[in-house]
Amino acid sequence: MVNVKDMLGAAPSGEEVDAAENAWKRLKTHVRGKPNLQRIVWSRALAEIGSVGAAVLAGVAGTTILSPIWSPIKQKVSKSYVEPNLEKIDGWLDGAESIDPPEERADRHTLPEPEQAQKITDYFADNFVLKVAGGVAGQYAAQDFTTKAFKVKGISPKVNAVSVFTDRAVGIGTMIYLNGKGSDHAIEAQQKLESVFMKCGMSEEQAEGWASYAVNIQIPNAVGLLTSIGILTLNAKK
Repeated sequence: MVNVKDMLGAAPSGEEVDAAENAWKRLKTHVRGKPNLQRIVWSRALAEIGSVGAAVLAGVAGTTILSPIWSPIKQKVSKSYVEPNLEKIDGWLDGAESIDPPEERADRHTLPEPEQAQKITDYFADNFVLKVAGGVAGQYAAQDFTTKAFKVKGISPKVNAVSVFTDRAVGIGTMIYLNGKGSDHAIEAQQKLESVFMKCGMSEEQAEGWASYAVNIQIPNAVGLLTSIGILTLNAKK
């Protein structure tokens, strides 16, 4: 059984909590004294940190405390939906070289079909369901909180939601590019990241998953970040 206390580490001391609260108060005072556009940039930057942090937590939770629930769900999806449609799904992946690099695809094809289906299910469930869902939720929550905390003028929860949605839509477009004309560069970046992650102690499978997440999710996310800042700026009051 996973020990949650061990996973999260020791609880912060009273002095650490006080220091964090004071640092947050100083930051709020500092940002509120800036022009509205700079408040927006601060808010989006912190929301991006919240998005990545929430995605990481979701990914870790999927392999730890949520594993007894998450793993059977993935097995069910693999057996009932992916395996019966493996040929169609594999055909679609044939045109997504960044998501499914040729060498990894060749390795997967050496496995029995049930194992191929499970690998595909695990990959998409862990990287495009858990992490993306966690990232979207974390981004919206952090962005809504910080725009209020920094007193950004003219930004309502609805505008925040529109900016998050557009951010993701632009991200999807960038992801399509990375799996098309930009696939060579995307694959090269993933291979370099995999090497770095493995040197940090990750298994090959974990390194592949996080490298793919970084390139196929976080690079599009960065492009979406700039777009969402533009949307917030257009809707904000001077």
